[in-house]
Amino acid sequence: MAYSFGVLETGDLLTVAEWLESQPFVTGTGIVSFSWSANISLLAAWENSRSEGHESVNPRLVPHLRKRDGKTHYQSGILAISPVLDLETVTDELDKSWSMSTNPIFNALQGTVNRRAERRGYEGVDGSLRKLIACEYARSELTHAEAMDDGFDYLRFLPYKGKPTGHKLQDARVPVLILHAASDPLAYAQEIADVFGETTNPRVAGIVLKGGGHDGFAAYCRDYFYSLILNFFDPQTGARRSIPARMIADQKVKPDGSRLLTEHPPTLTDK
Repeated sequence: MAYSFGVLETGDLLTVAEWLESQPFVTGTGIVSFSWSANISLLAAWENSRSEGHESVNPRLVPHLRKRDGKTHYQSGILAISPVLDLETVTDELDKSWSMSTNPIFNALQGTVNRRAERRGYEGVDGSLRKLIACEYARSELTHAEAMDDGFDYLRFLPYKGKPTGHKLQDARVPVLILHAASDPLAYAQEIADVFGETTNPRVAGIVLKGGGHDGFAAYCRDYFYSLILNFFDPQTGARRSIPARMIADQKVKPDGSRLLTEHPPTLTDK
């Protein structure tokens, strides 16, 4: 099955939530996600409640996206660990050839790209993520001439060569927490700062730790990491219950969290 790097998989993620939430024994759904899967979970937070005609969704793309059911999924929260928010810059870098000595991270990533290409029978990829995406799209329903451009618009979280982000996390109506490391060798912590520089949504927060690398928090700070997960999803005191009371009193947000307008977002634990 072809992979669209999140364009179509975001809808699949919402379909999974819809099925889970229809089960009588499920009281709430949430996501813990890592690396590129973390990007897709962030896209799910946006897709839940984005406006119709959003600038990041070209009309050419609309027929291929999951039909929206008007419901908000993953209301217990989305914990995104080590997302790769500057995808297009990484894609540009992987158009070059990297050796283990010049850049071991990109070299390893190109190895992953090549292994995927080999399994799928794609030729001439040569470590290029861009070529891999093009090959995958060619086997998917995203075959129109502008599909890659439309796909990058949908996936973009940071500005790229003057192209807008669509301020996607501003639309999130479920609790979102991004956990990142200052020592991440693939996705730099500055990317988190840049995203929060344009996000004023009190449902969205971030934590940047000194260490942990890329997805390595279980080894770096095991007790803190698992405690964070348990507390974030706690049904009584977790993020789902943490809309600041002062914001409700100021009528900046409804008690159900459906309207989120503030210039200075508090943290998820602000009371």
